[in-house]
Amino acid sequence: MNIDELTIGELRQVAKLAHAIDGTSKPQTQTQTHIPPTRKSIVRSRDQGVVYGYVLSVEGRKVVVAEARQMWKWKTPNGFVLIDMATHGVDAPECKFSAPSELPIVMLEACSIIDLTDTSQKSLDAVPNHRG
Repeated sequence: MNIDELTIGELRQVAKLAHAIDGTSKPQTQTQTHIPPTRKSIVRSRDQGVVYGYVLSVEGRKVVVAEARQMWKWKTPNGFVLIDMATHGVDAPECKFSAPSELPIVMLEACSIIDLTDTSQKSLDAVPNHRG
């Protein structure tokens, strides 16, 4: 290896190794991603179930969702999993969704964010607010 021919990426890797060896390495912090709320997404979490709405930000497993609707029951006309629903939409009369949240909600253990197609978004928006 010729040190004069190292790329910037290779130099960064060498610097990381040097910090790890001498103990000056700092733990990496989670970066927060802010997403313009132009499209709705389905967000699945470990403990809070499934919601759909506008994803405002993602920081590690913490996801902030505006106008979130809790999804209690759903049926998709083509398939059966969340990806099928995000692609093809739902059979609205067979679904039970909450009213949209008035304030953004924070999902602490999100494990999936699935963007909706235009067809799916129209379909999910057509599901009436369920009233127990």
